[in-house]
Amino acid sequence: MTMQEWAAIWIWPDVTIRRKAQAAIDEAFWAALSFAVLMAIFATIGLTGFLDPGAGISAYMIAVIYGGIAAGIRARSRVAAVAGLVIYVADRIYFVATGGPRGVVIWGLILLAFWQGVRGTFAYAKLPPKQVGVPSIEDSFKAMAQGTVKRDVEQNGGMKENPHT
Repeated sequence: MTMQEWAAIWIWPDVTIRRKAQAAIDEAFWAALSFAVLMAIFATIGLTGFLDPGAGISAYMIAVIYGGIAAGIRARSRVAAVAGLVIYVADRIYFVATGGPRGVVIWGLILLAFWQGVRGTFAYAKLPPKQVGVPSIEDSFKAMAQGTVKRDVEQNGGMKENPHT
């Protein structure tokens, strides 16, 4: 896979199947959660007096908002995904207007993650519901493991000690 193919897949992933739509949603969830934690750290630093003391309270509010957005995105809420994208863009516009354009590359990556979350939540909502009674992969492996143990017990007449110990 070339670098261009990899970049195209990462920038605009296919969200037409459930697993890939969920991956896009997870990307936005982790971006929102990381941003919330980062804002909480900055708020704590602000309250210690190293930064503007007023910045601590507002940063905590932003951290709570993004924490709620992360929870909503995790629940596959389209409203939360769109709100996260819109609030993030508005926050970055305000930040640039008051402080200048610093960290634009990181902002772009976080913006891209929020955009993928919007795409993922809308795509996931369009997917047909999961069929009832179809076992998951985890259930299949559990059944295989139980069948193997049951077969070994039947063939060996129960558990026997290891002759090599």
